Amino acid sequence: MKPKGSTIKRYTCKKDHEHGNKCPATWWARVIYIDPETGKSHDLSRRATSYANAIDKRDQLVAEIEAIPCEIVPRMTIPKQFNHEPSD
Repeated sequence: MKPKGSTIKRYTCKKDHEHGNKCPATWWARVIYIDPETGKSHDLSRRATSYANAIDKRDQLVAEIEAIPCEIVPRMTIPKQFNHEPSD
């Protein structure tokens, strides 16, 4: 499965109000992927200085994840698992 990436603008003020231009904000690059060896979902986030930098970091994270060599094990359906004979 191909990793999915996004960019997020997070406001860092602690006040309970409408966020406007005066509230400090940070940009983040986020990538969600499934580890093919364990089948677990992972979430990577990196802080960026601007929206353009967040896009660059997102693309860089996706490229790093896709470059990891892995062996994808085919999944078996339940009927195939019951009929599967273990090898000794």
